[in-house]
Amino acid sequence: MFSTADFNSIAVMLVFFLPYVTYETKTQDQVISRQKRVVLAKAYEFTAEDRQLVLDKHNEARRAVSPSASDMIEMVWSSELAFLAEKHTQKCIWGRNPTKATPSFSWVGESLYLQAVPQTADVVFTTAFTKWNAQQSHYTYRTSSCATSKSCSDYKQIVWAKSQAVGCGISHCRNFKISTTVTWPSAVLTVCDYGPGGNQPYNEKPYKEGGTCSACPEEFPTCTGREFPKTRIKLPPDGDRERHETFKFIHHLS
Repeated sequence: MFSTADFNSIAVMLVFFLPYVTYETKTQDQVISRQKRVVLAKAYEFTAEDRQLVLDKHNEARRAVSPSASDMIEMVWSSELAFLAEKHTQKCIWGRNPTKATPSFSWVGESLYLQAVPQTADVVFTTAFTKWNAQQSHYTYRTSSCATSKSCSDYKQIVWAKSQAVGCGISHCRNFKISTTVTWPSAVLTVCDYGPGGNQPYNEKPYKEGGTCSACPEEFPTCTGREFPKTRIKLPPDGDRERHETFKFIHHLS
């Protein structure tokens, strides 16, 4: 039999050596009950190379649209959106984030992807992005519609011309709740958030057809996302230290 001191020692050792961060969260109404549960989540760290990969994949897809776009803005990385996305992945639940706004963006778009096998951040993101971008085959630009019983909202968000910024988060979760009856013992959730969000209204075309960069918005005269006018709220700087100092609004998400 263990003594009380022995149990205390074991508990301390578990807390010290456990490689995952423990979170107590409230789940979403439509997914599982409101009863609190304890989940384990380990957030992926996005390196400068990972962030560049995210931008390259998005901007390549945006340049490759057919018909060509006249008003497609180059996307930039937003630490604000990345932190919002990461916070949602650490809840370890399947469902949309109820938080749809940040200080810089009144409407935030969102794409999610779930996979079972943990891999490096670049591989996990590329897998998710490939699935989202593959929805292009279901989308018809002329009618701005999806094929019957198919989804294309993630693809439309990728090529939504007015979406100028993207930030992503990835977490490896233990005890991932898919529904009220289904739990995966291990899962990796990828979330990318976009600002301003797309698909509003849903049946609107994601961009204007025309010669490349022939109708750039006034605030982005060369369709380059880095040309933020002084009258707009600029995107916060990258980096964990600046991120935690800047995003005071995050306490509302906890």
